[in-house]
Amino acid sequence: MADPAQACFDEAHETYDAAIANCPSQESVDAQAAAITTQLEADILVIEQTLAIEVAKSEQIRDNNIANDSGDQRAVKIDAAELAMLLNGIDIQSARRRKRFRKTD
Repeated sequence: MADPAQACFDEAHETYDAAIANCPSQESVDAQAAAITTQLEADILVIEQTLAIEVAKSEQIRDNNIANDSGDQRAVKIDAAELAMLLNGIDIQSARRRKRFRKTD
């Protein structure tokens, strides 16, 4: 009859050998790390470009010299359409406005 301790040892050794065989090599780990690093660098570049575009838009909005009725530029009241035009880079002072009629109940 086989020794139970030896059988347990043999089974553990086989399990260890199987785990080592399935372990990725250092080269594959390095390749994965390089691929992740490349993707992160590309993502950071896209974020930086998007941020630069948004900064340029905000500077353009700031430079539009929008003033309220009293000439004060610190607090200006604009509606949603004007805000959308500003965010899309349209100069609202040169935009042509048309009268809109609303249907009343």
